[in-house]
Amino acid sequence: MIRLGVIGYGNRISDVIKSCLRKIEPDMRVIGIVDPDEEGVRSRLAECDQKDVVFYEDIKEMVSKAKLDALAIGTRCNLHTPYAIEAAKYDLPLYLEKPVAISMEQAVALERAFEKSRCQVVVSFPLRVSPLCTLARQYIEKGAIGSPEHIQAVNYVPYGTTYFDEAYRNFEITQGLFLQKATHDFDYLSYLMGANIVRVAAMHTRGRIFGGKKRAGLVCSQCDEEDTCLESPQNRKRNLSG
Repeated sequence: MIRLGVIGYGNRISDVIKSCLRKIEPDMRVIGIVDPDEEGVRSRLAECDQKDVVFYEDIKEMVSKAKLDALAIGTRCNLHTPYAIEAAKYDLPLYLEKPVAISMEQAVALERAFEKSRCQVVVSFPLRVSPLCTLARQYIEKGAIGSPEHIQAVNYVPYGTTYFDEAYRNFEITQGLFLQKATHDFDYLSYLMGANIVRVAAMHTRGRIFGGKKRAGLVCSQCDEEDTCLESPQNRKRNLSG
C-alpha cells in the first residue's frame, strides 16, 4: 500500500488521484493532508480515505508523523514552487502539478532547491502520453514522414471558459491562460521532436477576448440577454462548452 501525503487537496488533484493514481495502485491511501479547508477536502475525499486521513499544518509536520511513501502538490499555481522547494528537502517521490513556477524568480529558486535533492519528481504533463501524441511519435520514429522540420501545436479544450470566469482568471495566481495551457504544448513538442526547446519567440494580445458593448461588472443573472447569449452559464451547459 502506498501512503500518500497531499498538499492542497483541490478538485484537480482529487481527480488525478481518483482517475489516474488509484487505477495504477488501487490500494493507495491518502493518509496526510496539508490544506486549511478541511470541510471542502472531506467533500472530495474518497470513502476509503475518510477514516484514517490526518490534517497537518505544514509539510514538515506531515512528513515527520505520517510515515509517507510519496507526496503530491495540488495547490493553486502560485504556491507550487514554495511547497516544492520544501518537498525537495525529503527523499520522497513527488507528483507536482504544472506550472512548476509562475515567474522566472520562482523557476530559478526551484532549480536551485533540486540541484542536490534526491527527491524524484514527475510533473503533470499527461498529453505526451495521450494516444494521439503516442501515435505521432511512433510515426516520426519509424520515418513515416521523413525528418520533421516544423511542428505546430493546437491546444483546444471544451472547458476553456474556466480560465475566464473562475479563480483561474486571477493573473497574479496563474499568470494567465498561456502559461496554463502552453506548458503542455512545449512539453509534447519537445517529446515529439526528441529535443529540448532552446529558444522561444512570442507575441501576445490581452484584453480582446469577448469584446461587445456591455458595461463592466454586469453578471449573467442581471442581464436581459441571459437566455440567448452564447456565453451564459445556461447555454454553455446546454452546448457542453464550459
